[in-house]
Amino acid sequence: MPELKLLTDEEYKILEALSKAIIPAGDNPKTDPGAIETEAAVFLDEILSNGDHYFASDFKEGLLSLNKLAYQKHQKAFYLLSKEQDDLLRVFAADDYLSFNRLRKMIFQSFYSNYTKEDYQGISPWELIGYLGPVTYTHASAEMINRHYHKSQTDKTFTLD
Repeated sequence: MPELKLLTDEEYKILEALSKAIIPAGDNPKTDPGAIETEAAVFLDEILSNGDHYFASDFKEGLLSLNKLAYQKHQKAFYLLSKEQDDLLRVFAADDYLSFNRLRKMIFQSFYSNYTKEDYQGISPWELIGYLGPVTYTHASAEMINRHYHKSQTDKTFTLD
């Protein structure tokens, strides 16, 4: 389990399973990575911990709603389901589209952010889609963004100097 900044262990397990269901790896995860390989859930935990607390609360509520549905339908947590996950996600999307869509969008944004753990040896999501532009996210840039974001919250402006 990674060191989490906002999510509980249970919420992280739900998010990781959901991420895997939405963006699975291909046959060779080094050349066709999924959300698990690029640690999309870890990046999302970092982003949520530094952002809008209301959005983070809604996001976490969506994860818990999905897990509650899993218990109602299958008497176990979402991350413990296997082939039932796809059918459950269809029900969840129909019953609570707003939460489903919020979760899905954030997983895609996290995956395509080009965030990967430092020891990751596979192809990045940007390379996967053929993007050859500049890298906008690195661990150093995250530190800079977080530092400036927190500084700007004291004077109620958002700048990246």
